[in-house]
Order: sequence, then C-alpha cells, then structure tokens
Amino acid sequence: MHLPDRKPTDVGWSKPGVGRRSIAQRRGSAQVANLRVSATRNGPDSRAAAVVTRLRAHSAEFERIWNRHDVTGRTDDNKTIVHPELGPIHLQCQILYTQDHGQALLVFTADPGSEDHSKLQMLSVIGTQQLVVPNGGTATAGAG
Repeated sequence: MHLPDRKPTDVGWSKPGVGRRSIAQRRGSAQVANLRVSATRNGPDSRAAAVVTRLRAHSAEFERIWNRHDVTGRTDDNKTIVHPELGPIHLQCQILYTQDHGQALLVFTADPGSEDHSKLQMLSVIGTQQLVVPNGGTATAGAG
C-alpha cells in the first residue's frame, strides 16, 4: 500500500515485507511506541499526531500495533550493520534525545578489544573505499 503525499519523516509502513519478519516486527512495534510518546507529548495538533492519523487510516498493521497502547522511550538497543567489505559488525546503539524529543542522536559503540571494535576502527580508516588486493580482486575482512 502506498501512502499519498508521503514525506521523508513518515514511517515506512507501506513497504512490502515490513513487519513480516520478527526483527521488522520488533522494530515496527518500537517505532509505534516511540510515535505514541511523541504524539502524546506534542499534542493533537502536532506533526506526530498527523502521522498517526494518516497511518491509522492507511495501514491495518499500524492500527493493530497502535491499539496495543505500547509506550516506550527507548534509549538503547543492539544493532548489526553488514558492511560489504568487513561483514557484520555488532554494535550497541545509544539514543540521545533533545529535551523536546524532536531530534535524536544515535551513538554506536563496540566493546573495546572485540572484533567488532576492530572493524569499527577499520571503518574510520577505509571510509567508503574498497579494499583491493594486488591481483585486482577485493579483500574480504577476516580472510587471511
């Protein structure tokens, strides 16, 4: 289903497959709970309330999750980022909110000394470059 006049800030509930896997369901439930916090805090005339109204009108899945009345102010989570050169990187994610919860800063960290920490440090060196081996192929992280 496509939401009309969709803005970049709208939650992607109209995408096929969202909520079909357990990870997507957990993230979707967390997004709805965070949206409930924002809509409640900012009132019925807020952008958050307008997003809720649109999503409830256009998504049975959103409506089902919304009707559970979950409320959360999540501040941390674990995430896995799959880098094309380095492979999976398991990170802790801390979410820092502005006082009005209008913006959030996500801080990703790895346990010092871990393989994930080494991969994170490697990212600060390679940036968006591809790792190329002398014979013209590309290197695979951890291969050796």
